[in-house]
Amino acid sequence: MIVADAVARWPASNIWTAQGLSTYFGDCPVQVYDSLFELQTICLLDEYLRRYWSARPGAGSPVPYVRWYTKFRPIDFVWADEAFAALSAFWRTPYFLPSTDYILPACAPPKTIDPVHDAFPAKGLFISAAGACTRLHQDPWGSSAVLCQLHGSKRVALFSAGRRSELTAGGQLIDLTSIPETSSQHPTADFDDTLAAGEVLFIPAGWLHHVVSLTSSVSLTWNFVHAAAAAPFREFLSQKHSAADDEVLRYFSTL
Repeated sequence: MIVADAVARWPASNIWTAQGLSTYFGDCPVQVYDSLFELQTICLLDEYLRRYWSARPGAGSPVPYVRWYTKFRPIDFVWADEAFAALSAFWRTPYFLPSTDYILPACAPPKTIDPVHDAFPAKGLFISAAGACTRLHQDPWGSSAVLCQLHGSKRVALFSAGRRSELTAGGQLIDLTSIPETSSQHPTADFDDTLAAGEVLFIPAGWLHHVVSLTSSVSLTWNFVHAAAAAPFREFLSQKHSAADDEVLRYFSTL
């Protein structure tokens, strides 16, 4: 699930460092979340970098996480679209991804689409200090995802879709951070590895994942549904889902 050479073809640049990001975007407001995608605050990127980038997390102290998303719903918000327009010269679509026949966002042949320039759901720039965590979760919309690691490293644990009931308690996915790894109660991941700078992680639809920033980290990410793996998306459509999810689907069907 990790592709080691997909970023090697990108233009060489120091923009994916704290100094590079500060130079280009330090005075931009960014979205800061907790470990489960609950928005905590909006602040300038430089404020986050000054406070957290080089800090050592204290025991039990949660480290907030910049997830600076591009627009994926028709609402007024602090989106990252202008930043991604400025970043377009510095990255490329990973070579192993198709350029057409997507369902979300809709792109039927012969039309092609490119996440560097085009809108994708949950497309964002992830900036995190050491110790920041994205707790165990399953991506929405029956979508797959990629995570391009550009600076620092992350530990990634993935669990197959069929294990969701095993990883659920009280109607919620369990918090792996609350279970010592030495405990017999800590579930063993189907895939557990370190994602290093220059590597790309592919997350299949339905797979649950838990990610921890081992160092200060910069990543690019986006979600998609391709026609070759549309079954989880159809299942999602057949089930009850939120008005916010409906907004996402409508937004990408009308672009």
